[in-house]
Amino acid sequence: MKHMMICLLIFLAMISLSCTKGAKIDSIKIAYSNSSYDISIANLVKTIVSAQSKLKVELVGIPEDQIAESLADGRADISLSMWFPNTSIAQYDAFKDSLEFLSDYYNELKTGLAVPTYMGISNIEQLNTYETENERIIAVFDTSSVLTKSIYDCVEKYSLSDYSIKVFQFESELLTYVNEKVQKKEAIVFASYQPNWVFASMKVKMLNDHLEVFGKPERASIYARKGFSRDLKQISSFLKQIKLNTNDINEMMRDNEKNDADPQLIAQQWVRDNVDRINLWINKAIDASKKA
Repeated sequence: MKHMMICLLIFLAMISLSCTKGAKIDSIKIAYSNSSYDISIANLVKTIVSAQSKLKVELVGIPEDQIAESLADGRADISLSMWFPNTSIAQYDAFKDSLEFLSDYYNELKTGLAVPTYMGISNIEQLNTYETENERIIAVFDTSSVLTKSIYDCVEKYSLSDYSIKVFQFESELLTYVNEKVQKKEAIVFASYQPNWVFASMKVKMLNDHLEVFGKPERASIYARKGFSRDLKQISSFLKQIKLNTNDINEMMRDNEKNDADPQLIAQQWVRDNVDRINLWINKAIDASKKA
């Protein structure tokens, strides 16, 4: 912990000189959507950046399909919520001239439909022939998300006309509903993504998508408003060093789904448990800044 504090102090001294001449920048805003994944990642980065700089870091909730727009119009400075090559490509194309790519920090994302393992099916086509006495429902959350919009394409391309779509505002509400169905051993189909704590906590699995309606596996990227690296050179250099793995994300998401969970406290605990890795990111950022 002492070693980390030394690194933070060194980095803090550098950050104090990182703004370009002119108006002083004393705060940054992180755009995130309302998924458990985004809440976990955004709070983690807020916690780390707040600890190593004098910047005020604010989280700004943005509909998933407006993340790129929020960077372009100044509502936010950075976001870790854009996924490529599928989920965020349309909004990226619309605003790419106003965006700045910083880095990819995770590359094992997958979106699609999930079901309880007891349903005994492995691919989306089998939903058409699956026999059940229950209502045929596909549960989704956040109508602004590309995942939810892809569900409608999935229903059309796989001819799932017998299924109705049930929309929840928040992912936590959807997963509570799914859990109730699982406890009763009832059939349920729901929109999901991996990594996600739900696959370790419930007996559910993703269905194979042979038509690739949901696209191929994706990578999560950090994007910023144009000029961010010029304005905050060292912060930008640090953000480019962040790399997360599946265990990191599952752990934070699982803890954030508990009753009365505080995402900021969970992020702070993750930082305490991963001092060595954060030191590595800091040292790499310092080296990169010296070479620039």
